[in-house]
Amino acid sequence: MPLLPWFPFFAAAIRRERQSGFLFPEAGVSSRKGYFMKIPYYWAIDESQDLTASLDVYTERGIGATAQYRYMLSQDAKGMFSGFMISEVFKDKDTRGLASYQHEWQVTPRLSFKVDANVVSDDNLLRDYADRLADRTRQRAE
Repeated sequence: MPLLPWFPFFAAAIRRERQSGFLFPEAGVSSRKGYFMKIPYYWAIDESQDLTASLDVYTERGIGATAQYRYMLSQDAKGMFSGFMISEVFKDKDTRGLASYQHEWQVTPRLSFKVDANVVSDDNLLRDYADRLADRTRQRAE
């Protein structure tokens, strides 16, 4: 006979439409960044576009911000702008950042138009601030 009773439960969203609001904060510690915390806010602008923005605090580096704007012009055309900017007030007073733009347009079933553009302020930005290992080890932003 089990000592702890088992209670099955079911969780589901009550509303079907997207809602604006704060997302779950992200916190951690890093040897390069120190203690860090990200506080994201999601804004559902309308049915075809949204914006996620966050305040990023790093105890060894400084204070920054991240933003990601996604849009869908039609079933065949969609895109995303994203950016990150940090003022390294606790390190060497530099302002660093990155910006990215991606767009996909399926003109016809056999013809598509795609843009994937990235720019960084310096070569070491991705190594210092990227979240994914694949991004941290990239030699450059293409």
